[in-house]
Amino acid sequence: MTILPIAIRNFVRNQNRYRLLLGSLALAVLVLVLILGVVSGMNRVLRLKAARYFAGDVSVLGYGDFNNSRIEDVESVLEVFRDLPWAVNGFAVRSLYYRTDASLSFGGRTSRQRRLIGLDWDRESSALETLDLFEGALPSPDDKEGILISSAVARSLGVRVGDDILVSGTTETGQINALTLVLRGVFEDASFFGYTAYLHISTLNSLKDLAPNFVNEMGVYVRNPGDQEKVAQFIHERLESTFPVFPIMQSKEERDRYFAQRTPITTLAVLTLDANLAQIRDLLGALSMVAFSLILLFLGIVMVGVSNTYTMLVHERTKEIGTMRALGMQARDVKGLFIFEAAFLGVAGAVLGFGLGLVTLTIVSQISFVRFSWASLFLQSGYLSWYLPPWGMAGVLLLVILSSMLGSYRSADLASRLNPVDALREE
Repeated sequence: MTILPIAIRNFVRNQNRYRLLLGSLALAVLVLVLILGVVSGMNRVLRLKAARYFAGDVSVLGYGDFNNSRIEDVESVLEVFRDLPWAVNGFAVRSLYYRTDASLSFGGRTSRQRRLIGLDWDRESSALETLDLFEGALPSPDDKEGILISSAVARSLGVRVGDDILVSGTTETGQINALTLVLRGVFEDASFFGYTAYLHISTLNSLKDLAPNFVNEMGVYVRNPGDQEKVAQFIHERLESTFPVFPIMQSKEERDRYFAQRTPITTLAVLTLDANLAQIRDLLGALSMVAFSLILLFLGIVMVGVSNTYTMLVHERTKEIGTMRALGMQARDVKGLFIFEAAFLGVAGAVLGFGLGLVTLTIVSQISFVRFSWASLFLQSGYLSWYLPPWGMAGVLLLVILSSMLGSYRSADLASRLNPVDALREE
């Protein structure tokens, strides 16, 4: 006897009894989808901003008996990058300035910068295109007078696109130096990533009084974030055959510890984006764990509700169970009948919850959070950008269906053990 059509019929016939449970499951899925979408979206935006800040998903630095990282054989490292068997969105070749005196000035106002980044506009065009430019445009490939700054810095300086900005710092030999550049574009970011200015690599090297082609760090923008560990391992192995190379670094603290060794021979280091973001990702992970723990608790309560409801259903349908057993249905089929009904309940709750979750995420993504500067680290153009990974959606669906089926198991097992004769006598 096929129990699937019977299970579908019974589920439809008892929908009034299931209505409250269906709503509870849909609410659980709604909250799960909301948390998954927001947290995944925040993580995605954070990775985009961090990759621009840290020269890609996998970066290469050079340490030796000198103050800052530097890479001398740029072409050899680029050759390793070009041989990568994974899809990439571009390479980074950069000069950096991150001393405390890095500043921008305009109209008598000054704004300190965490970092001045000198890069090749053309080489990193794909990464710069993800900037939330709300005024101006990206500089042309050969523009050595242009600069990009954040909205937070632009507001503090009172500067607009087209204005001249004074960029000041100190040369490698300790002299104060300054350059006048033209503001080409302003991007939306009030987080600590926003206190970063982008200019041409030769221009920044001129400020530091170094050769135009001097390079501090290089990196790769990986198309699939899940490939970064494999990419890092590949780069490390290839570089190791030609240069002295440190082990792959797992954190910024480990990088600083290697840097303090002051090796007499320039030694390269490979660092992943996850290592640079370790503390922030730990915070996101902790928030996610707390949120999902609450959801699991809620699903546990739903399971108790499913169990109680099915206990009543088995009692009400005792005579029906006896009739089916008398007609030849096996005990295992009776158990499967109730478990299948619970599975249909879980699927219906998941579909309804997913629909409500998508609507809620769409509404939330239309709300501007630009006033909340503390949240700008995870915002895109001042809005939350949500993302639902396929594995996450499949996990939510599986979790809800299993919760419903487990909640019904005890009652289904009791139903399968009913004596057909006694069940038919039940009033």
